[in-house]
Amino acid sequence: MESMSELYIDEIVSSLLEHRAAILVGAGFSRNADPVNNTIQSKMPMWNGLIDKFCDKLGIDDKHRKYLNTLTVAQELEESYGRPYLEKMIKAVMDNDAYEPSDIHVSLMTLHWSDVFTTNYDTLLERAAKKVADYKYQFILDQKDLIYSAGTPRLIKLHGSFPSNSPFIITEEDFRTYPADHAPFVNTVQQSLLENTFCLIGFSGDDPNFLKWIGWIHDNIGIKNSPVIYMITHRHFSPAKENDLISKKIKVIVLDDIKRYQNKSITIDEDYVMELYRNFLKDLVKRTKEIEEDGKNWPGTDANFFYSEQSSLQEINNKLEKIHRSYPGWILSPFRKHKALFSVISNFEMVTLGRKSFKNGNGGLMPGEREHFEKAEEEDAKLTKIEKTKLYLKISYEYCWLNNVSGHPLSTQSIKNIAFHLEEYEALSKEEKTSELERQFRFILLMELRSFRIYKHEEEWDKLYDSLSKLSLSTDEKNQLIYEDIYHDIYNLKFSDVEKKTSDITADKNYPLWCLKKASLWASIGRYTDAATLLLLAINEIRFVTSDNSRTRDIRSRSIESCLVTLYNFVIQAQGFSSHHLRLPSDEFLETPKRDPEFDFIWDRENSQYATFLSDEYEYKPETIKKADFDLGRASISTSLGRDNNDYFTALSFISFREETGVPYKLSNVVNKNGIIGAAKRLAPYSVILPIVLSILSEEDKAIKGIVSRSYLASLGVEAVDELTDICLECLNASLGVWVEEKNNVFNKNLRVFPIYVLTEALSRFCTRCSASKFDEMLSILQKEYENWNTTLMLDLREFVSRLIESFPLKKLFDNIDFFWKLPISPDQSIASTNLPECFAHIYQRAKYIWTEDGVVRQIK
Repeated sequence: MESMSELYIDEIVSSLLEHRAAILVGAGFSRNADPVNNTIQSKMPMWNGLIDKFCDKLGIDDKHRKYLNTLTVAQELEESYGRPYLEKMIKAVMDNDAYEPSDIHVSLMTLHWSDVFTTNYDTLLERAAKKVADYKYQFILDQKDLIYSAGTPRLIKLHGSFPSNSPFIITEEDFRTYPADHAPFVNTVQQSLLENTFCLIGFSGDDPNFLKWIGWIHDNIGIKNSPVIYMITHRHFSPAKENDLISKKIKVIVLDDIKRYQNKSITIDEDYVMELYRNFLKDLVKRTKEIEEDGKNWPGTDANFFYSEQSSLQEINNKLEKIHRSYPGWILSPFRKHKALFSVISNFEMVTLGRKSFKNGNGGLMPGEREHFEKAEEEDAKLTKIEKTKLYLKISYEYCWLNNVSGHPLSTQSIKNIAFHLEEYEALSKEEKTSELERQFRFILLMELRSFRIYKHEEEWDKLYDSLSKLSLSTDEKNQLIYEDIYHDIYNLKFSDVEKKTSDITADKNYPLWCLKKASLWASIGRYTDAATLLLLAINEIRFVTSDNSRTRDIRSRSIESCLVTLYNFVIQAQGFSSHHLRLPSDEFLETPKRDPEFDFIWDRENSQYATFLSDEYEYKPETIKKADFDLGRASISTSLGRDNNDYFTALSFISFREETGVPYKLSNVVNKNGIIGAAKRLAPYSVILPIVLSILSEEDKAIKGIVSRSYLASLGVEAVDELTDICLECLNASLGVWVEEKNNVFNKNLRVFPIYVLTEALSRFCTRCSASKFDEMLSILQKEYENWNTTLMLDLREFVSRLIESFPLKKLFDNIDFFWKLPISPDQSIASTNLPECFAHIYQRAKYIWTEDGVVRQIK
């Protein structure tokens, strides 16, 4: 069982990994220095060595010396001999040049501390830091050096530094005036304490530096508001002293309590203590580097991962769980990991297919595979039916989780395969279902629900949604169900209930991810103040409030914070906020924790990588394979639209990325829509509605123009075009109603009115292929657009008018001639005369040539 000291060390490791750990180094740590040569037999003096020299100079005997502290004696020496003499004596006693940093100092500075503070005058830490190649500290020797240093790792000398950065803080008067004279240093330590896991090393419980600094911190922020501080020491304090430290919210890490740090073969006490610190710091360096390397290599599997050893159910589950456990915790898998992650998913699917083929006695297995699966079946036979059912559920859960973090929906075939395992699980008795299995079961259902929405399987979605609504869900699951319901509405071009349903999402400081997603929805419908307030709440919680310091939580929090800050900046731009309580200082965003470009999830970079891949220049080319048949001159042709279509699945991942990270494509007139057109083009061969949804979310009609060609409409058929037309007409009607009701203008648009611009273009194309029964509704839409056209709407109706009139059956066109007479005449503005066309010019062109009863084409004159 781990000791408390080991648990505290685990928390320090977690914080180091996310660059949120700081340390204050005291005089005791300098005892680990090495003499520069063999002539120096003693350790670097501590404060006790200083007080001895001071007392000798002042003539204070040993009897009275034990009642004095260093500060008092230093004060008396300054008053007797002056400040220059005092500082000259400090340099002589400490003799900085006689010692050099040991490997213990180098190990300390190898660790990725956000800040290293020290009250020591010597330069051991500076010299050690220079020996570290992959992590550089900025040296702060004076408080004026603090300017522009935030956001970089710093070594801060709080009490002066050899050789000449004085005064050296040592007298009672120095400490009395320090908070006022050195306020920037006090504030920096205090801020670091609030933002980081804060450690102390090289201090004794009665060290005057330690006592003073703890006192100043508690004076400023209060013990109640002070985060926990970890004091690293080699021996236990007395029970009374430990209780006093606990009252100051200081947790003590005793290195001698941890067996792996001990070396009982060392008999000299000082050497034994040095070995404790050496082993402790080497352990921290090793652990942080190993974990960082594991995270960078995730998922860390080769192409035959599931084929190694055997492919029994238990072995497959163990391997999937290992991948899951080693997940660094990003909000979604970074783009750079997709190739490896997709390989894992594909490899799993191949093994599953191989198991199924073997079980059914089908051929097609590679040499050696049959023996491989025979061994797997032997292992599976040892399981009871209940054990198999539970394992199948666990494997299905892990498979869904992999697809979820990659941003992929489940394929239709996968959903069918999983359905059988879900039915078997549901048939288990209540006693066999653990809370963890139930959680996994609900996760699978939510993943299926999202997949049905993507594929627009409406009947399946409705049925599953009703089932989920009746289950007992956690807060997070309830939020996920609401979020899914909202996006289901969006995917059906229904925006009227978005505001009401968004209000039902539980989002507070305990749920920063849901603050992000709820704020995203608020911002999308124009509630910028609510969005900004919620985002600030979450940003402050992640940045300043101590929470679970597990590594996964921290890395996840850091990725969420990247999304929160990105969205906040986006909202500020859209709203043009001027009220100070809703605007962070411009440099606040620059003070986020140090990011590792090879490891962290950084929103801007992720979006840029998607956008680069999803270039606008794309032409759909299904994979076609031609094989010669036995008969001469004959061949078979197969076309693949399957799982290996990287363009399609990357586009789906992009959609998931934007939904899960909560950053809209457009707010008001501020855009962030790179990749939209490329994604829409890649989705169009598989989905009719997704390109339209993306076009509305980004208010980008170029996606419609680039996809909805006459050949594309011809491939859909009249019935499908009619269905699309109905959806678009209903949505456009609702959006025009919102525009009129809210008195919108082009400078204050939101998701509820974006369809006006996009769907007008879509309808101008659908009218060339839809049935004649849709034209009356289109005329109604056209009338509303003409009536509400003004300098704020500025809608370009040229294509809609010309295509609608060109597509009208001639008789129906003449039957509705009065309608066109009643349309408002264009205002005099030049833009209106261009974008609000005169209908009769188009009618004339349409009726210029007509068929007469005798079948001869005659021109109207």
